[in-house]
Amino acid sequence: MTATKRMRTEKICVLGILTALFVALSMCLRVPVFDNFYVCLGYIAMYMAMALYGITGGLVVGTLGTAIYCLLISGLRGLPGWLVGNVAISIILGLWMLITRDLRHNWKWNVATILIVILATAVGMLIFKPITEVILYAQPMWARIITNFPAFITDTIVLCGSIPLYKILEPNIPKTVKTEA
Repeated sequence: MTATKRMRTEKICVLGILTALFVALSMCLRVPVFDNFYVCLGYIAMYMAMALYGITGGLVVGTLGTAIYCLLISGLRGLPGWLVGNVAISIILGLWMLITRDLRHNWKWNVATILIVILATAVGMLIFKPITEVILYAQPMWARIITNFPAFITDTIVLCGSIPLYKILEPNIPKTVKTEA
């Protein structure tokens, strides 16, 4: 097997494992915030995928993980909005991860990344997800933004919490897994 083919196979395996982790964290570790709303810890796996593989990693883990989770929990209800929101987060944050791949070990990068997480999550959860829901369910935009605001807050907190977690785990990740996207 050639080195390139092995790296692609490894990447597919890692993304599959992270997708399964997204689903497991989302389903098994449900942290209730208030009536019928839970913190989605699956975003930890999505962050890991973006840190390793940029946009591609985030898109694969974020969309497949969300699709599997939503189909298992509630069928198609809410699925389109969550998918579109996660695509926006993956593109913005994944692009940041690719651009800053060599600058990840200083406090300025941490502060900038937190700001990018807030921006990406706001765009995904407060713009693209509500627009999708307005189109599909014909509800007012303001109502969808208010409804999605708790998701914006909790998803931002989980993604920001993933930054130090990744830094702790990074030394144990084999170099062959950390390839260019």
